[in-house]
Amino acid sequence: MSPPKPPLIARQRKAWKSRKKDNELPHNQQDYCGHKLRKKHKHTFRVLLCNPNGLTSLDNTNKLDRLKDKSLAYELDALCITEQNQNLRRIPGNLQLRNASRGWWQHHRVTQAYNSHFDSGTCHQVGGVSIVVNDTLAHRSHSCENDNTGLGRWTSTIIQGKKGFLTRLVCAYRPCKSSGPDTVYMQHVQYFHRINRRGDPRTLFMEDLAQQIISWQHNGEKIILVEILMWAIKPHRPI
Repeated sequence: MSPPKPPLIARQRKAWKSRKKDNELPHNQQDYCGHKLRKKHKHTFRVLLCNPNGLTSLDNTNKLDRLKDKSLAYELDALCITEQNQNLRRIPGNLQLRNASRGWWQHHRVTQAYNSHFDSGTCHQVGGVSIVVNDTLAHRSHSCENDNTGLGRWTSTIIQGKKGFLTRLVCAYRPCKSSGPDTVYMQHVQYFHRINRRGDPRTLFMEDLAQQIISWQHNGEKIILVEILMWAIKPHRPI
C-alpha cells in the first residue's frame, strides 16, 4: 500500500520553496522562459504554456509528476499543453489528463482535443492540445469548444466573470511542415485532401483560427490565445 499523499497546502508550500530555489539560478539554467516569476498577487491570472512532447507512456509518468510540481510551484490558474501526443480513443482512462491530474488542486476542469480522424493504432499519437483550469476558475469555466474540423488543432473554454463578463482561453498548436507519414502536418494534409480543400495546412490553420476568433468576439467574448507556431529551421551551411 502506497503512503498517503500530504495535504494540498503542504504540497503547495514545498513547491513554493522549490520555486524560490529555482529563481535563484542564472536565467539560462531556469526551466521556463519569460519574466522572473514572483509570488502571485491577488486578482492575478497566471497561465503556463508547456510543450512536453508527449504526456505519458504506459510505463512512465515522470512528465505528469513534473507538471504537477511546476503547476503548484508557479501558482497556476491555467495550464495549457501542446503536443500531448495521446490517442484518446486508446489510452487507458487513468493516464488521460482529466484523471491523472486529480488531486493536483482542490477542483479542476480539463478540456482536450486530438485528431479524431486518424488512428495511430497505439496509445501514442502525435499532436493534440489540452487546457487545465483549477480551483476558483474551474467553477467559472464552461462551454468547452474544440476545433470543429476534428483535427485537434485547438481547444478552448469560457471563463465567466462578474456581471456576465466572458473570457475565452484558447490553446492552439500549428505544426511545422514535415513529410513523415504520421506527423501532425501529414495528418492534416490527408484530411484536407479527403474533403477536397486546397491549401497548405499551416495557412488553413491561420485562416480557420482567425475566423473562429472573430466569431467568438462577435459573441462578446474576450480572447486569451496561447499558441505554439512551429516552423522548420534549416541548418546553417558551414563557411
